Amino acid sequence: MLKLELGGGDNPTKPRPEWTNIDVRALPEVDFATKVDTLPDVVDESVDEIFAAHLIEHFGRFEYMKVLTEWVRVLKHGGKIELHCPDMAELCKQYVAGEITTDWFSYICYGGQDYEYNYHKIAWDFERLERALKVLGVTNIIREPVKTFKQANGKPYCPILVIKGTKL
Repeated sequence: MLKLELGGGDNPTKPRPEWTNIDVRALPEVDFATKVDTLPDVVDESVDEIFAAHLIEHFGRFEYMKVLTEWVRVLKHGGKIELHCPDMAELCKQYVAGEITTDWFSYICYGGQDYEYNYHKIAWDFERLERALKVLGVTNIIREPVKTFKQANGKPYCPILVIKGTKL
């Protein structure tokens, strides 16, 4: 069974060795250091599950469909995909309600910007991401309840959109 965590970096969410961590950076916790927008070494329909947390927002509006197409290409029929990213609709609600500062809003919107690839290029809400996945033949798409983690000061960190689906 082949399970890929894409963009897990130095803090992968999924347990190893069950999951293979692929990240653009060569870090101790990374199994394969390569870009994840193309997966040329991964055979078509060979992956059982793909997990990508805080990654899809790093691809621009002219890139993300190519990236998602590539990820779905390697998924087996019946394979699962799970994506986590900032939920822009919920983030805007927090900002308008005064729950987060402009600095924090900007950090979540535009990324940490502490290395070359850590820039956010696009905003997501459930409807947009669902549409993109449906076009690629992903079905049984579900949205988990928004997860909002807290900062040390008790203020909201970032509302997380969690979306899961299955390749036809």
